Amino acid sequence: MTFLRSSHYFKALHLWSVLLSSLVLSAQNDHQPYFRNYSTDDGLPSPEVHDILQDRQGYLWIATDNGVSRFDGYRFHNYGAKQGLMNNVVFFLEEDSHGRVWMQTMSGNMYYYDQDSIHTYAHNDIFGQYRYFLPNGFMIPEGKWHYFSLIHLGILRVDSTGRHDFLNRNTSSMLVLLEKPELKRSLFSIVGNATLQQFGFPVNTSPTNHQLAVFSDSLNGVHDVYLKPGTTRSSGFSEGQHQLFDFRKELVIYQNYELVSRFPIPSKAAEIDRIDSTFWVGLNNKEGVWAFPSVSDLHQGRYQRYLKGNSISAVYRDNLGGHWFGTLEDGLRYAPNLDLRVIRPEILSPNENILCLQRGSDGQLLLGTDAGQIYALDTTGNFQKLQKIEGGVYDLRYTTNDRTLWVTGQPLQMIRGGKRKPVPYADALSRAELVSSKRILPSADSSRIYCLSSIGLEVVDRSAEQVVFSTLGTTYQTSFLDAFEDSGGRIWIGSTRGLLEFSEDQLRPVVHREPFFQLRIEAINELADGTLVMGSKGGGIALWKDAQVTILDDKAGLTSNMIESIIIDDEQQIWVATLNGLNVVRRDSVTREWSIRQVTMSHGLPSNEIHDLCHIGNWLYIATGNGLVRFPLKQKITRYAPAPFFETILVNGQPVDQDQLGRLKYNEGNIQLHFICLNYKFRENIPYRYKLNADAAWSYTRDRSVNYAALTPGNYTFELQAQNEDGAWSESLIAEFSISRPFWQRLWFRLGAVAFLLFGGIYYWYRVRLTRLRKEALTEKQINELHRSALQAQMNPHFIFNCLNSIQSFIASGDKTSAMHYLARFAKLVRATLNASTQASISLEEEVQVLKNYIELEKLRFHDRFEYTIEIDPELDPFEISLPPLLVQPFVENAINHGFNFTDPTRIGDLRIRYQKAGGYLRVSIRDNGLGIDRSQQHQANATSIHQLMGMSITQKRLSLQGAPAGDHLQVEELKDEANNTAGTEVVIRIKI
Repeated sequence: MTFLRSSHYFKALHLWSVLLSSLVLSAQNDHQPYFRNYSTDDGLPSPEVHDILQDRQGYLWIATDNGVSRFDGYRFHNYGAKQGLMNNVVFFLEEDSHGRVWMQTMSGNMYYYDQDSIHTYAHNDIFGQYRYFLPNGFMIPEGKWHYFSLIHLGILRVDSTGRHDFLNRNTSSMLVLLEKPELKRSLFSIVGNATLQQFGFPVNTSPTNHQLAVFSDSLNGVHDVYLKPGTTRSSGFSEGQHQLFDFRKELVIYQNYELVSRFPIPSKAAEIDRIDSTFWVGLNNKEGVWAFPSVSDLHQGRYQRYLKGNSISAVYRDNLGGHWFGTLEDGLRYAPNLDLRVIRPEILSPNENILCLQRGSDGQLLLGTDAGQIYALDTTGNFQKLQKIEGGVYDLRYTTNDRTLWVTGQPLQMIRGGKRKPVPYADALSRAELVSSKRILPSADSSRIYCLSSIGLEVVDRSAEQVVFSTLGTTYQTSFLDAFEDSGGRIWIGSTRGLLEFSEDQLRPVVHREPFFQLRIEAINELADGTLVMGSKGGGIALWKDAQVTILDDKAGLTSNMIESIIIDDEQQIWVATLNGLNVVRRDSVTREWSIRQVTMSHGLPSNEIHDLCHIGNWLYIATGNGLVRFPLKQKITRYAPAPFFETILVNGQPVDQDQLGRLKYNEGNIQLHFICLNYKFRENIPYRYKLNADAAWSYTRDRSVNYAALTPGNYTFELQAQNEDGAWSESLIAEFSISRPFWQRLWFRLGAVAFLLFGGIYYWYRVRLTRLRKEALTEKQINELHRSALQAQMNPHFIFNCLNSIQSFIASGDKTSAMHYLARFAKLVRATLNASTQASISLEEEVQVLKNYIELEKLRFHDRFEYTIEIDPELDPFEISLPPLLVQPFVENAINHGFNFTDPTRIGDLRIRYQKAGGYLRVSIRDNGLGIDRSQQHQANATSIHQLMGMSITQKRLSLQGAPAGDHLQVEELKDEANNTAGTEVVIRIKI
């Protein structure tokens, strides 16, 4: 909005001078946008700001008297002498076509920022020649020359070799203007005659004829201009058609170098610029900045003043439409939205909060505060105090037919003609106390006023001006929060018990299966199609029509589920107030889907704490925790969202370039991605979402880094988006990275490993097979050797000698029958033994026959001094069971020769041999009643005994070769009688069958 300077602070009030007879204070409302302040407390190097620039990446650069600072919305990165900026007072900034940010210092020296470093201009030595002339701007265009404005001297140009001269060397014009339309920039200098003469320039000899010399690369023209006498310093600006100059506190305006108008300004202009259609003039001496919205406003001197109380040295609009203002004493000021205005009337005390808003007559806005004050804001911007009541004003309504203002409080009051009157109870209610209320609803037919309070509902008869119905003392004595009469005449009541309907002086709960209806209902309104809109504490809002109920909460996009107020504008937009921001709910006319747009401090609200709403005409008035806001109802939604970019990428803690991510090693799976989005409307609170690979779900964060601690080998696509203040998501930032597999996971290695394992397996099988064959051959050899040894062991030489002697004795005595019998058995034994030595195994039947022959021969030799039995288990088939030959014989021989070595010649030995089946083994028991192990071993010292021991040892080895478990193939036990005397020996052998 623009205002005439002559009437900016003085506007008449109306209506309430007629409505109320006692009007006390009057003050002009100051409509200002909400300005966010950045100071040294936020990291700015100095409160004295001289210039502002946004580079092509989106970073904001600030020139101060203590160096330059780069701002990213989160922090200020400051550059000074340590970073190479040797002259700290920086006046002007510019970015060249290569993205380098140039800085002009008070000394005239130039520096530029490139690749995160400050560099010195190669020709700074030139400026030393003109160190007494303050710099007034510069240009670094693409081409041969660089241009530098010096106050009182003109415009200096320098080429890449250091050759330099002045554009105005050959002109006597006191005003010099360089225009570069392709850069949308201009340079201006005012030159003094003394300086011109000192440097040999032509001198202007006329005290009244002043000229403006206009250059591009060369002189374009000279124009006669008005110059206020005594002007020695000036600010100038040109954008092709219009030229603006500050001549001794006078703003002089030219169009195509023809004087259009001039008018006084309160102080010297520190900044003159044009942004789109608006001309900006920043003033010194804390006079703020003037904004001329159009050429017409400029010509006629109509402007809006901002930031009165600050000296404005720079005005800049960023790429998202936010406006930045540099001050000489208070750092930076930032306005996200100039269309949004914060109203801070002087008559409103600093700690006074606006609780309620209501439309008055003729477009006025009525306000109630927690201090009990009632104010009116008229259409001309005047702010007026109307009344003061006890306690806070939580609601008020103006009824036009009787010109009455109804005000909540203790008690409920009506104000008419400047007189206040409390509303009493009707006599029929028999209540003496006055009515108390916090919300008011006039009925559609104007016959009633519904008053809601924390203890009940009361109905005021407007004609009688008294309460005719009350729930006090009834079962519905509860806290009532809002009331609404819909288009069908039904009265809906919001309470702590949920939604109620008031009909025929009865309150009835609304019974609905949707749990929302039992929540605390804080606000009620209605769309034109009859949809009832309800706001709750904790459940968001509900839209109810017929049988359909739609719930919208924070998951759907609301700033909070705790609703304070709801209004509906003429466009059927639902405005929902919460203590965490404002929401606009719309329904798409085609898809019929509901959408939610948030309006918060990022849009320019001074606070997200919203108490009440009211719309008048094209404006929405918002009562916030930090003042009254006037907000245009028809706000353009910003679809563009700036895309984020990477600041740093770390792999295993080391920084890498993004293009290196495509060739990572298998052990480089720790990846940290640090990113940023340059959206200054948010204050360090930008929403981001990201995912790894396209089919993954989005993850949401407000942090500026994502860490993947241990990614496995493979190909990945990282996708990141940033959200703007209107909920739109940016284009995706994509990073593709590939982590190679370790060599042992690659195909060539796997094929090689398979081949190696295959050939290794074959070789291993060959070696195992060869070893087994060798072992089998060795075992076979050992068995054969043991067979031969067994044969030798079975045929005891002493036994043979004794047998032959016995045969000879029978022959000598003439006992031919015995001799022939003995000889036949001996021959049979020798033949069986020889046959067994050639076979790997014999049948059990053959084994028993060999034993019988042997025992019978021994029995003859020992003159029948022992008896024997051989028992075979019936389960055993002696013809089917096979076993190694001559395994049992050595133990039988040992029992006969040593077990029966009795001192008593009358004692008869008893030998028992038994064959049994035990699992997969043949169990053979050789049992005698001889001397026992200990005594028999005492007699085993002769050659015969040694031979017998050798035979038993060989038999043990043969048993072990049959695979019997260690310690289980042979067991020897000395037998005891009941008196614990030796009763013989039992040998048990186990043969695998």
